[in-house]
Amino acid sequence: MSGSSKPSAWAGGLRRVLGLALTVALTLPCCTTFMRPVTCGDKRHACGERHDVKFCENVVVAVEGADCAGAGLIAGKPFCYVSSGPCVHTTYALKDRDCVVREYTPLREWYECSPGTPTFGL
Repeated sequence: MSGSSKPSAWAGGLRRVLGLALTVALTLPCCTTFMRPVTCGDKRHACGERHDVKFCENVVVAVEGADCAGAGLIAGKPFCYVSSGPCVHTTYALKDRDCVVREYTPLREWYECSPGTPTFGL
C-alpha cells in the first residue's frame, strides 16, 4: 500500500508546480502593446470610428524614455488605453517614440476615460 501513495504524492507536487508556473505566467506582461495618442470625443463605448470599445484606465508607476513626459505618461498620473477587447496586463510603449510604461496600477475598465486623462489607442 505504501507504493500507491508515492504516485499520488508525486502528482500532487506536480500540480502545485504547474499551478505556480501558471500563476507566474499570468501575472507577467506577455507582450508589448504599441500605442499612440488618440482623441475619442464624448461618445460612450466609442472612440473615433471604433465602437464597443473598453477604456482601460491606469496609473503610471514606472516609465522609461525621453518622450514619456511630453505624452503625459508620468509616474503617479493616470492614463487611459482604448481597447477593442478586455483590459489585459501588458507593457505599453509609444509607437515611433522613446517611451515605455514599465509598470502601472489598473484603476478601472469603463465606458469612457476620465476627463483630462491622456488617452491612447492602436
